[in-house]
Amino acid sequence: MQTQQTAATAAAERGIALAESHQSRQWLDSAASALVDFLRTHGPATIDEARQWAVEVAGVGLPTSANAWGALTRSMARRRLIRATGQFRQATSASSHARWAAVWEVVL
Repeated sequence: MQTQQTAATAAAERGIALAESHQSRQWLDSAASALVDFLRTHGPATIDEARQWAVEVAGVGLPTSANAWGALTRSMARRRLIRATGQFRQATSASSHARWAAVWEVVL
């Protein structure tokens, strides 16, 4: 029998897979590349900060799913391409409602 934590983790993984499945491979690759480029050039940052730069400067299109950036972040962290620093910053995008957001960095 699954524990609640195991069931929650499995549900999260299904959600990530679903959000990623709604994106084209081109968008996922472009967004992942832009995220790494931003973190390498600007240093540790929130995904909101990286997402804004990726869309406005790097030309990454908007995803078809509102959960795409979160899914991409979790996927890249699971593959050890990026990692959370343990720090948090207050998000600035209106859609984030000033929540506290994890700060991420590139894994060397």
